[in-house]
Amino acid sequence: MYVLMLLVLDIVQGQNLTVAKALYSDLITGYKKQLMPMTNFSEPLSIGLTIYLMSFNSFEEVDETLSVTSVVSLKWIDPSLKWDPAAYGNLTSLALDPVDIWLPPVFLLNGVKKLEPIGGDTKFHVIVDSNGEINYSPGGVLNAKCPTDIAKFPFDEQTCDLQFVPWGLTLQYVILYPEFENIQLQYFTSHSDWKIVDHSTYLLDIGGLGCIWAHMKIKRQPLYYAIMTILPTLLFSLLNPLVFVLPVESGERVSLSITILLSYAIFLTLVSASIPTSSNPMCTLLTVMIAIIAISGIIVFGAIFSVRYYYSSDPKTICCTVKYLVRMKLRLGLKRNVVQSKADVIVEKFSGKDVAHTLDFIFLIITYGLIFVIIFSYFIYVLS
Repeated sequence: MYVLMLLVLDIVQGQNLTVAKALYSDLITGYKKQLMPMTNFSEPLSIGLTIYLMSFNSFEEVDETLSVTSVVSLKWIDPSLKWDPAAYGNLTSLALDPVDIWLPPVFLLNGVKKLEPIGGDTKFHVIVDSNGEINYSPGGVLNAKCPTDIAKFPFDEQTCDLQFVPWGLTLQYVILYPEFENIQLQYFTSHSDWKIVDHSTYLLDIGGLGCIWAHMKIKRQPLYYAIMTILPTLLFSLLNPLVFVLPVESGERVSLSITILLSYAIFLTLVSASIPTSSNPMCTLLTVMIAIIAISGIIVFGAIFSVRYYYSSDPKTICCTVKYLVRMKLRLGLKRNVVQSKADVIVEKFSGKDVAHTLDFIFLIITYGLIFVIIFSYFIYVLS
């Protein structure tokens, strides 16, 4: 019984193969792949397009390029490839070599490499149904131009488009239309650094060509950059003004401020490689880091200025502006020593230490104020 079943199966398979060969011969005989499959040349050929996104490969901010692996599924009707399934053993579909039939020349309009049809030289088999419907799904790695906006790095979102066009065939001959309103993500593999937050497909008319635009909005995952770049920047900025709290007698004020300045300069050099370089627009985080290193330079100047007056015993070396600031601080009740002369003129006397303490207080308030304003403004901007 088992042997008999195998013999019957072999006979059926042989018949199916024979039928498929006969069908292929009947379809290809007399078929002209150089001609578009149009019954009425006064009406354009409608081609449905579906985009299947497989993976997100990379996004280069400097080169402004997006790299994805995608499949572009095309569907149209070829009236020359219809048959009656009853006449061919109820065979309803057939897989053909793409070199045997006409294929639409679909190109990536905003590609950054050579202009060639989707799929290139790779062969993707064509599925032909008995009603003449053709299903052709080429694919590959697509590299497209994508304008970059890194102002809010690393909390940035980028908007990119994949522009598909039947190059050379105007709307008089071919009409591309999206079969779905969105990019299909059934086979998509997520990326560790980028997340797709929005996507859609729509039809545009560009210079008489019917284009399909696959629109994507991608968001960067900021955790790595927040830990490796933003947190150390905050630490340096909050640590730096504390040199004005350090007693002058310790002799370490100037050396500590210079050490912090140099350390932050080295840190800025190291992390600059991970920050995208662009002038329009410029990364706001880089602007913040430059502002903080400028404040560090001001702190070094303030530390030197304060130490100079701390050991000064000659009032003539104190400029008028500094004297005015010291008097204002003394009038607030922090410290006051008043002596009345014979002419009943009040003269306020203060030492170099009073001047140094006043400058320390002023520099501490100003630098922390500037740092908090810069950091607060940055987070308000990037998170808005």
